[in-house]
Amino acid sequence: MTINDRIEQAAMEFRSQAACEPQYLYLGREEVRALGAWAYQNDYIGTPEFRKGDLEGEHRPEINGLYLMAVNADKHLKVTM
Repeated sequence: MTINDRIEQAAMEFRSQAACEPQYLYLGREEVRALGAWAYQNDYIGTPEFRKGDLEGEHRPEINGLYLMAVNADKHLKVTM
């Protein structure tokens, strides 16, 4: 299962349980790395990994309409409102 599949599955589960749309996506280091590799392979970014400033402030990316937040954990994937 790709990182995008995992994100979409988590968003669908959130929608069905909370009966509202999610707004935020929290990813751990491994998931951010996988997302960066996917974005590089599909020409969304120019380097295979996100740079430090790419995930902060006004540069924060949106993934499937969800604001990406990087957390200080190796593995983590959670969708919230």
